[in-house]
Amino acid sequence: MWNRPACVDVYGVPEGLKDKNKNMDAQLDVTVVTGGVASPVLVSYTVKVEVIDKDKVSVCRSVGDPHITTFDKRTYDVFQEEEFILYRHKTLPYEVRSFFRSCNKKAACNCAVAARIGDDVIVFDRCGASRKKAKKQPLVPKLFLNRQLAPGTTVSSFNNGRKYKIVFPSGGELTVAVNGNRKEFLNIWYRAAADDYLNSEGLCGHYDGDNSNDLMFPSGKLYSRKERRPKDFSKSWRVDEMGIDTIYSGVCTDEVNTVIPPVPVYCDCNLGSAPVCGADLDISSCTKPDKKSRKKKKGLVGEDVTEVMIQQATSPPAHCLSRAALVLFEFNATYISRDFTWPTPTNITEVQAFQKCKTTVEASVAFQGCKNVPDIGFSVSLDSCVIDIQIMDDLVWAEEALTSIIQQCQTQLEVNTELWVNVSGEITPNPTIIDNLCPNACSGQGTCKDSECTCNTGYYGDDCSINLSTPPSVEEIPDFLCDLLKSDCRTVVVNGDGFLQIDSLVCRVQKLKRQGSLFVTDGASLTGNVSFVSREQVTCQLPNSGIYNVSVSNDGNSFGAELTYIGYDSSCYSCDLSGCSQRTDVCVIGDSCYGRGFRNLGNPLEVCSPNRTTSSWTTFTYDLVVQISYTFISIVSNVLVTQSTNFTVIGNPMLVAGPIGQALQLDGATQYIDLSTNDNFCLGNPGQCQFGLSVTFNLKFVTLTENMYIFSNGGDEPDGFGTAMYYRRNRLFLTVSTKTKEWTVETTSVKVNAFIKVDFSWSEQTGLALYFDDKEVTSTKIYVTKTVTVSVMTKFYIGLSITTNIYANIVIDGWTVTEATKETRDLITMETTTEAETTTTEMSTTELSTTEMSKMDSSTTEMETSSLTSTDSTTTETTTMETTTTTTKLETTTSIQGSTTPCDIAPVSTAPTLDYTVSTDYQKVTFDCSVSQSAGSGSQYAIWWYVGETIIKKRICQQDPVSADWNPLR
Repeated sequence: MWNRPACVDVYGVPEGLKDKNKNMDAQLDVTVVTGGVASPVLVSYTVKVEVIDKDKVSVCRSVGDPHITTFDKRTYDVFQEEEFILYRHKTLPYEVRSFFRSCNKKAACNCAVAARIGDDVIVFDRCGASRKKAKKQPLVPKLFLNRQLAPGTTVSSFNNGRKYKIVFPSGGELTVAVNGNRKEFLNIWYRAAADDYLNSEGLCGHYDGDNSNDLMFPSGKLYSRKERRPKDFSKSWRVDEMGIDTIYSGVCTDEVNTVIPPVPVYCDCNLGSAPVCGADLDISSCTKPDKKSRKKKKGLVGEDVTEVMIQQATSPPAHCLSRAALVLFEFNATYISRDFTWPTPTNITEVQAFQKCKTTVEASVAFQGCKNVPDIGFSVSLDSCVIDIQIMDDLVWAEEALTSIIQQCQTQLEVNTELWVNVSGEITPNPTIIDNLCPNACSGQGTCKDSECTCNTGYYGDDCSINLSTPPSVEEIPDFLCDLLKSDCRTVVVNGDGFLQIDSLVCRVQKLKRQGSLFVTDGASLTGNVSFVSREQVTCQLPNSGIYNVSVSNDGNSFGAELTYIGYDSSCYSCDLSGCSQRTDVCVIGDSCYGRGFRNLGNPLEVCSPNRTTSSWTTFTYDLVVQISYTFISIVSNVLVTQSTNFTVIGNPMLVAGPIGQALQLDGATQYIDLSTNDNFCLGNPGQCQFGLSVTFNLKFVTLTENMYIFSNGGDEPDGFGTAMYYRRNRLFLTVSTKTKEWTVETTSVKVNAFIKVDFSWSEQTGLALYFDDKEVTSTKIYVTKTVTVSVMTKFYIGLSITTNIYANIVIDGWTVTEATKETRDLITMETTTEAETTTTEMSTTELSTTEMSKMDSSTTEMETSSLTSTDSTTTETTTMETTTTTTKLETTTSIQGSTTPCDIAPVSTAPTLDYTVSTDYQKVTFDCSVSQSAGSGSQYAIWWYVGETIIKKRICQQDPVSADWNPLR
């Protein structure tokens, strides 16, 4: 040990400052640690260390129409639409994408920007997803989060939310601001981190100090032409051309179940203080400025909104649970802006445009302070300004040149320490410059210091442009319809302009009530709590859920326009801004409305059943619930025989021992069960499940394969409905969907080579819950709205997707479907079992004749609709109990009137087999005599199975004239 050399790695942490190389002394003290006790210092060494400053002030920008300037200062224009890779690191998981759309049907503009840091995405969206939506969106960061935001990531807000800065863990900085002219679009700047050197690609170019090789295709081939609009190069970095996924709605993470390599631990050891060690000390040290650095940067620091953004994050991204939730940025892939010439249609010449741009910039006090700061892009900004005026035919675009120059100036002052000066013994950015870099020069209603305005009395805002007595512009409530099945509907997001972050900011709410289909006021208005988000957005808190008119005031006296917010129950009402109409399939009990099949939360055995009564609860009895159990008996050829029905099996699977009987093993290569031709009840169409749906089975995963399906009829397809369970991204997903709504849950609690008792329960009222071995593992009440065009889902497979050829290597057993929620099923089963046990006790004390016992046995042998199976009749007591329990669970009704006079049918002496049986189990089923012909050879029967008043199955059967067997016609 004493003869081995010890190596100490010293790492230079990027701090984001251009502060030259430094020569430093590193002191190494050698001690011996014995039993946890360190000896005195034995030897000290001092080593000369040179710290190489790799931080540069290289900025890529996309501003105006947009005009691109690469890291190495190559300029060109992109007048196309879609999602583009603006910057991407070649090895690290960092990238910036810009979303272009034509502005005013000319050229193109930055509509949105997305920053991906690891598997998290931060989006600023000014235009919205739809090309048709005219209203601008508030500039508010949307975080799509997977687990934890990468350490070292911060987001800061400037100018009351008109500008934001994202700092990457690498030290790179993305700045996003509203377009200075019409404020409908964005300007984007990305300052390269030290590690971006030689490692960047995209529209921002190959960052190496040489702008002749900036325009590089994704393939690595150089674009050598010199035109101002390199269309082919730009198009090559468009997402659809590259064949990669959008990040507009976030990305879905892939959890890898392998050994994660150890993260290196660094220590910060300053002489005279205790060492600080951690796994993230190699991250840029200026991502979260301390008080000292804040003082140095003064008004350039902004307000840290990272934690607020995390609290409001979408986690995980919605489309990771449901493909129906994927929101795409709409674009015209064939759009290419026309060419423009001088003079403009209003006769503006190129010389006039240049003079306007130049005089606008030079007349600014901010520019006078910045004009001697290097690399502020003065000439480039003037060139872009002239092009903007030519395209838009409007001299007001001259202001854009000043916006870009000021941003470049701020960046130089913040990063380049060579420009800092000594103020009272402290080295700091030059105050004579930054004191003039306030937005809009404080609108002439304030003074500028530290890049912040101090407004005159009565004026507020980042630029002192808002008169306090003027009400804010209240423009829209983006989600004015709020379904109480999804949330409590007590938080209202209000978009507009001119909101102020002051104590007198207030929301006023006026409660409304339904009067017929219209809304009328209900009591006096109230003022409530409000949260400032940005100049363009606030959130108001309602006292209770319901329907309200909402308005906002900065001073508590002058309120903006009133907008209507509607909190409603979609199971009872259909609503829009004009009013609400009550659905017909509901119950109104007392003063409350309940959807079809909704339970009384005070008594789970009471339910809304509108076809019985719409004014009171209906008490649950087992005859209201359909339950079908499939116990696997044998495989004959390609037919899986159960006591309830036949299933088609593909690929010759085999039966093996399962937890409660025989289980079916599927090999994951060619085998699956085809339920497509079977009547799958509401399992295939949950919208028909009046009282909900629950399914139980035993499942063993032999191997786990990406995108394998345990079962599916397309319930997870964007244009489908039904049920599906599938394995994706190292998670097990379960989806239940109707034609209008979709619920999805996920879990990572998946066992391999061990049986799991799977149970899931769903209803519109309670949402979707998944249970493993009788314990809930995940649940949700949140649904995604969907619209489907298909009316019937024709396929239903176990062990295979209906759209891919990926098979599941699983063993499945004990499939039971109940057309009621788990809670209802368990309560009724408990109640029925208790009644059956009582009846058995009474019957066991009574002498039964052999004939009577024989009749009871025969009445439960043909079709099983519960998980109980009579396998032995060794004693009269046991047989009686099993027979009674099964018969009680199968009892239906004889009192329902059909379209014609019904009659009871007696047991059929020659009963066909399996699914087409007219068995003695159904001797109480209503039979419609008017459809049948006289009994005998070749006659037809229409058999109707009822549960309550609901038809659950209809068969037309014909008797074979030779064999006398019953065969199905349809």
